[in-house]
Amino acid sequence: MEDLLNEIERGLDAKVYQLSLNLALCIPDICAALESDDGQTNRTKYKRWYETYVGDKLRLSASDCYYFRCSFLHQGSTEHERSNFKKNIICGT
Repeated sequence: MEDLLNEIERGLDAKVYQLSLNLALCIPDICAALESDDGQTNRTKYKRWYETYVGDKLRLSASDCYYFRCSFLHQGSTEHERSNFKKNIICGT
């Protein structure tokens, strides 16, 4: 895990922000899978991990973070119909 966090930092230092964001959004997935009995993750496990370890440290709910992750990693967008978070940073709109 330390290697992944170091990669995020290196990406930020190199100003490849989208690369760092991609990896950061995967951290709850990876950690939830590591904590899971079957080594798998899903939406519920992602959100539970986020609520436990991130909680109210950010102004982004577990649901909004999960949907942000889905739209950013799978569609290249930050907007998801189920999310309260709206801003398309990739396309600049």
